[in-house]
Amino acid sequence: MPPTDTVHFCETYSGAAIICQDNYFWLQKIRRDFGVVFERELAEKGIPAENRVETYKQYWKDAHNKLLSCARDGSLECVETLLQIGVNPNVQSRLGITALMVTTYAGYLDIVRLLLEHDADPNIQDKWGNTALKRASDIGHIDIVRLLLDHGAKQNLQNKLGQTALDIAEEEGHLDIVLLMDPGADPGCVRRHPRQRRRRRDPHHRT
Repeated sequence: MPPTDTVHFCETYSGAAIICQDNYFWLQKIRRDFGVVFERELAEKGIPAENRVETYKQYWKDAHNKLLSCARDGSLECVETLLQIGVNPNVQSRLGITALMVTTYAGYLDIVRLLLEHDADPNIQDKWGNTALKRASDIGHIDIVRLLLDHGAKQNLQNKLGQTALDIAEEEGHLDIVLLMDPGADPGCVRRHPRQRRRRRDPHHRT
């Protein structure tokens, strides 16, 4: 099995010892991989002169959590940088939230597309059984719904309330999404006056 990242490479291949024990190599690696993502942290803390590989490992560990916050903030550059260095696009928070769920709910179409191009799984379910497709259907982001469907999002997955994405779109009065998922649907099944509600706090804020 090929190495999944630089740290794995260094720990797996004995022939890499000369490079992987070089502090200057890790200095450049930290700056290159994490300069954008952890710009503030690097400016405040600096990079220690010794044992920089451990510093890299800590930033690498933190990078997986950082993906969710960058997605929530709508930072395309940050998300792209993390994906390019090999961060798993499907990493989940303790509540099962993924970066794809965060960005579909927020309507960040460019980041949604980027995540899908890096093999983000649109069918992962959070602790409530919701998927990225359900979140986009709830808010009414039809362009994102279409993109998710094009990348294999399943319409028939149910959350813990027994709802599918189509059920949610009908409940929220998103006729365009209902007809996209079910072209033969009766428009009368869609609420003409969806229930009034305050904009819910982004459920991805609690991760």
